Amino acid sequence: MIASPRARPERPRVGVILVGPDPDSPRGGVAVAVGGFAAALQAHGLLVDVVPTYRPGRRVRDLPGALMALRHTVRRARHAGIEPVVWAHAGGPVSMARKVAVLRRARRFGVRTLLQLHSDHTEAVLSQRSTRVLARQGLALADDLTTVAPYWQRLVAQRLRRGRVHVVSNPLPAAAERVARTPIVRRIDGPLRLLTMTHLAPGKGL
Repeated sequence: MIASPRARPERPRVGVILVGPDPDSPRGGVAVAVGGFAAALQAHGLLVDVVPTYRPGRRVRDLPGALMALRHTVRRARHAGIEPVVWAHAGGPVSMARKVAVLRRARRFGVRTLLQLHSDHTEAVLSQRSTRVLARQGLALADDLTTVAPYWQRLVAQRLRRGRVHVVSNPLPAAAERVARTPIVRRIDGPLRLLTMTHLAPGKGL
């Protein structure tokens, strides 16, 4: 006898484990973005935890601790009835090597994996033969691939021959998000000046 839809067990709630540079001590755009993603996921009840793979001044020593923390976080999530998804954020070649190790460990745990490639680091990783091998390893270990803009989406699809690449734009930090949503209460006389501290790279659409 086939069970009715009402009798079927409910699917476990999904939660996200963010993996990347430590957002509490950011030194670079990827760490700031990870902090913004963490705040957004937490606001929607989807954040399990953030597992840092890099802190300034501790390039190598953090990876073993991150792999151990990932194992504990996956177990804790499943014990709470949450099916975790590991979302790893990679920058340059060294960062990509760390994320390959993390994604490999996550796949051993039977966890769904996402890999996000960030900004101009993407082109650097894809343009060199040795790092392109790393990118292909990360691609093979990721169930889905995301990047921050349509330009990088096209680049990744062409260089890695990936048919489906998602665009997930970088968020603002929580404090900047609040400022951005504050309406301007006075009229600006004269020309409007805009300041950006981003890298002025072709394809970013500034």
